[in-house]
Amino acid sequence: MSKLTKLLHNPKLYFKDALINIGLLKIKKPDSPNVFIDYTAILHIGEKGSNALSYIKLWFDYFVEADILFLILLRDKDTYFLVKEAFPTANIACATTTKEVNTLLQALPTIQVCFYSSNTGNNFSLLRHTHLKHIFIGHGDSDKASSARKFFRAYDENWVSGQAHIDRIKNANFALNGLKNIKVGRPTLTQLMHLSSKDWKDRFNEAFNLLYLPTWEGVYKQQDYSSLEHIVEFSKKVLQLENIKVSIKLHPHTGKGNKKFLKINQKLEDIDDLNLIPLNNPLSQHIVASNLFICDISAVVSECLAVDSPIFLYIPKDKEIVTAKSNMDYSEYCYIFSSSDELIGLITRVIGGDDYLANGRKMAQDYIINTEDTLNQTFVKRLQQEAKVDNV
Repeated sequence: MSKLTKLLHNPKLYFKDALINIGLLKIKKPDSPNVFIDYTAILHIGEKGSNALSYIKLWFDYFVEADILFLILLRDKDTYFLVKEAFPTANIACATTTKEVNTLLQALPTIQVCFYSSNTGNNFSLLRHTHLKHIFIGHGDSDKASSARKFFRAYDENWVSGQAHIDRIKNANFALNGLKNIKVGRPTLTQLMHLSSKDWKDRFNEAFNLLYLPTWEGVYKQQDYSSLEHIVEFSKKVLQLENIKVSIKLHPHTGKGNKKFLKINQKLEDIDDLNLIPLNNPLSQHIVASNLFICDISAVVSECLAVDSPIFLYIPKDKEIVTAKSNMDYSEYCYIFSSSDELIGLITRVIGGDDYLANGRKMAQDYIINTEDTLNQTFVKRLQQEAKVDNV
């Protein structure tokens, strides 16, 4: 069959062959590598390198569990090979330009819905296709200013953990223009939430394992929530307390906003008895191994909240920062500090038996994480509804 005949009589086959020839589409089907699947969903990853890998790791198992025909779409060739090695069973495509995305979608007319894990500029290549449904699933839940911006209106739906995120957007006072905010829980926190049934003081034979999770310094000063400027001081002071082990896991973006923090890990490595966790280690396994947390304003607050342990939250007094406001203030479930003296005073009080925010954490769990939908696997069920094969 000539190319012209194929285009006229079987355009779907023509575009698929074209994608094979230019190397855009790589189907991981060992027994029949050239057999194409009638995908119903795309998981779009607009990030590059390790960032892309971390977002895929966050969601991949849940997309597989939903048993839907989905394709991971990457936008960078080097990232493609990185993901290909890490996820050998995944169906992956790489389209670096809008033109290549258009060609891909022409070849795959069964696609119904696109899911987005972050707000990257290259999302536009897919968002311009109005015949598709566009759903933002994000990669965390926090009061960072970026949690309530008008750019969410580019999507048909914004899947959020719980009521807190809906309230942040509502309190930002802008018209939704048709955007639907759908509560689906946070599937990534399901296993962590099972730890909540055991009191935090009794999890490690009355020992205290403190995990410090500073965020990165951000791009804009008004969104610099980081405690990196004081991390060495804070760490040394906490290590002086009895019966406390301290671990730190830096944010992968550390140093990207301020180059002076690019080598902060070297300073931390010089602190005696401090455990510096490798960047590529899964965060959840260290949250499980901890029962006290120091955090900055970021998505890790809700992850630590899942295990119902005291959270000491750094909020600077010397910076004018902007946040997205929910209807529950941090002070209702986190111990707020801005100096090492305040931090040590609060930790001493809490481990001494006065955990006066215990009830607040329980309320925040339900408000922010959405306990019911998280434990009932609502996220997976919604995936199945949006991308079921019999819709095609």
